[in-house]
Amino acid sequence: MPDQDLLSLLVPAASARALTLLVPGGLTRCSGRYRYDRQIVQGLRALGWKVEVTLVDASFPAPTDAALEEIDRLLAAQRDNALVLVDGLVLGAIPEQIERVAHRMTVVGVVHHLLAGETGLDPANAAVVAEREGQALRAATGLIAPSFGIARAIAACGVLREQIAMVTPGTDTAPRAEGTRSRPGARRSTPVELLCVGSLIPRKGHDVLLDAVAELRLLPWHLTCVGSDLVAPDHVTALREQIDMSGLADQVTLAGELDDPKLEHAFQHADVFVLATQHEGYGMAVAEALVRGIPVVSTMAGAIPELVGFDGGSVVPIADADGFAAALEPVVGDHARRAEVAAGALVQGALLPRWSDAAAAASDAIIRFADTRR
Repeated sequence: MPDQDLLSLLVPAASARALTLLVPGGLTRCSGRYRYDRQIVQGLRALGWKVEVTLVDASFPAPTDAALEEIDRLLAAQRDNALVLVDGLVLGAIPEQIERVAHRMTVVGVVHHLLAGETGLDPANAAVVAEREGQALRAATGLIAPSFGIARAIAACGVLREQIAMVTPGTDTAPRAEGTRSRPGARRSTPVELLCVGSLIPRKGHDVLLDAVAELRLLPWHLTCVGSDLVAPDHVTALREQIDMSGLADQVTLAGELDDPKLEHAFQHADVFVLATQHEGYGMAVAEALVRGIPVVSTMAGAIPELVGFDGGSVVPIADADGFAAALEPVVGDHARRAEVAAGALVQGALLPRWSDAAAAASDAIIRFADTRR
């Protein structure tokens, strides 16, 4: 065999550095999942990959029959030895489709968290989701996880270790947050601005957060919750009722989903970042706060304890409103303490990886998975 022919088997050809990403709805939403996918796409393109983003039906992870038919058509249209990235919202719901094509193409799942771990699923439904999701995970050529915790959860589904690659989310450089107290004319009575970023869904723990801040009603603060209010409308209704019953209507704003410029404005005017989440694949919003030097009060979910470290803020047990309030009180009520933690948060943020690192790791993983399948 000529040396050049041998080399073509060992090193992916330029034409092989092309892939298709299947993602539900679109990449413009402000949630961590979509930001991760968006940044990986941009980073892969910067590394020379040709990436085609294919938007599939927004009904995933509970697809309609029409959505499943669309997936069948999209996968059937892929050439042999194609590279296909599938967002975890889609992957976990299409085990049969993955099994049908895995022999002829490289299918890589991007698993932000397991569908079966979503808060609010009844036990019977969760068991069905877990079984089907596990089937899809095992059928994929390889899987990308954002943290050790998600990688362990994937492995627990019977996936071989060599099928899993951890690609930690990155951060962008950003100016240090100004906060409210640094504004001209700010006084001691100026409310401390608390910022929470996360879709208004049960596992994000907004109900616990509201219970916690209600304990601090005598201190000057205002809470802005940024995140989609369309995913779980019944939950959002319950949150609004909780706000009214707690007498917090003047101190809590549910801002909905914001585009990037408005979200950056929210970060820049935040004094403290708060997130009472019950489960996270990583904790990207926490990382975004740290890189801007915003003190964090959050929970022991995902990679959040490692992100915050000893100096970037406080982490408390999940679903502990009293503990959350106790951790939050000093940084709300004491300007000097808040400034001290803000300095620590900035140091922690400087240690975090960048998106270029994440894209390089994703590129290496995809190539490795493709080579293994060949």
